[in-house]
Amino acid sequence: MKSRPLLKKRKLRNILNGQKKFHNQFPYEDYLFFLKLANGLNFNGLFLYGLQLEDDDLNIQLANNTWRESKYMQNYVFIGEDSISFFVWNMMEKKYEVLDKPSGDVFEEYDNLKNLLMEALETALPS
Repeated sequence: MKSRPLLKKRKLRNILNGQKKFHNQFPYEDYLFFLKLANGLNFNGLFLYGLQLEDDDLNIQLANNTWRESKYMQNYVFIGEDSISFFVWNMMEKKYEVLDKPSGDVFEEYDNLKNLLMEALETALPS
């Protein structure tokens, strides 16, 4: 049982450090909490990325290679998105943030991944 999370951690670290270097500034342990529950999630327009390399919409590596092409977005690790927001880890500020998709402005800041994921899921729930 313990070897499986280590493999996931190593796989996650290798994927994120692959083509675009994150210099070990991403809290892998926090993200592994999510991966143990779901290896990516597509719900009502919300995409939370996982290690699903066969599904482009849920592929954390592909998403980060795409969104980090802009020099203004290179300080972020992209965790997910919806139609108006990006859910990210800000490597400089060491915080989870919700960014406005068109402008990149910060909507919200979170000290932990759990609260960021809760916010993302709540916004995806029909009212």
